[in-house]
Amino acid sequence: MLITIKKVFRDGVLVSVNDTETFKEQSFFRGLAEGTVVEQTIEVVGESKTYSQIAKVHLCARLISEETGDTFVKAKEDIKIQAGLITPEGELKSFRDCSKEELSRAIKTAIEIGEFLNLNLY
Repeated sequence: MLITIKKVFRDGVLVSVNDTETFKEQSFFRGLAEGTVVEQTIEVVGESKTYSQIAKVHLCARLISEETGDTFVKAKEDIKIQAGLITPEGELKSFRDCSKEELSRAIKTAIEIGEFLNLNLY
């Protein structure tokens, strides 16, 4: 399972930026069995693309490829096409060349593909 939650640092602690983020976090943890080990990565979000965005879209593509039986490369291509990540020359953009907004769109697209496949990629 995978989840991305936005938080803000306030009064010395991290708190969810809104009720939707709180709900996503609570739903994720409700689905875990007692004793399940999770790994957490925290990254400061700036104006440009983030490592976590690229990592998330790659993980989503990997999970989609495992579910469909397609290759990882094919899953990435499908995400890029559906998200409209195409250069003026008609080539698919590399995720590393995408803006923060384009990567957000790719993640949203991957989540939608996951929903179609009954995968929870939030």
